[in-house]
Amino acid sequence: LTSIYNIEELEKLDKNNKFFKTFLNELSILKNRNQFMNAITFMFYILHEREDDVEKKFYSQSLNNLAHNWKPFSNHYLCDLFLFHQLKELLVRQLCVPYHLNIEKTNRWTYKAKKTQMFTDLFIFDECRYLYDWMPTLDMLENNLNNIDMELSIRLILDSISKHTYYYNTDYFWGTSALDIHMKGFEGKIFKQRQKIILK
Repeated sequence: LTSIYNIEELEKLDKNNKFFKTFLNELSILKNRNQFMNAITFMFYILHEREDDVEKKFYSQSLNNLAHNWKPFSNHYLCDLFLFHQLKELLVRQLCVPYHLNIEKTNRWTYKAKKTQMFTDLFIFDECRYLYDWMPTLDMLENNLNNIDMELSIRLILDSISKHTYYYNTDYFWGTSALDIHMKGFEGKIFKQRQKIILK
């Protein structure tokens, strides 16, 4: 979301060249830049929590019921609290089938082509369907709020996903650590050292 807003700011500076407007149009299924930005803004608005709870007027009845019964402070047995905006983010991702970067499986190389130093990376992404396909839908979650087994399963999977982005990207699943980031065997993941390829 932050990147989209940065592009919008660049678009304002780009009066004559229509590159950024064209780029945003291409991101939209309807090829409509304004519709795309409105949808992104609305999602950004819904995902955040405010002291005045003004975003709740856009909630469905099921989401309102979940918000009303959400008690993250009643059981504090893991590192971070599981806050309601994190659940909303999880529900949005369940619908949009995201890809999560696997830092451990990523490979990076560098080589010299004539006089220019070249760099290439192989990124591995995971759909994490073991989380999104298994997780109850919004309507079914209402009946599972007190299911400790389900909460622990979701929390431990979120912990694993967030360990891959902890040092690189705080845009999603921030603050979902179940175990300390420095605990042996559960450390935050970092990119491997770039391998040098010697061309003969």
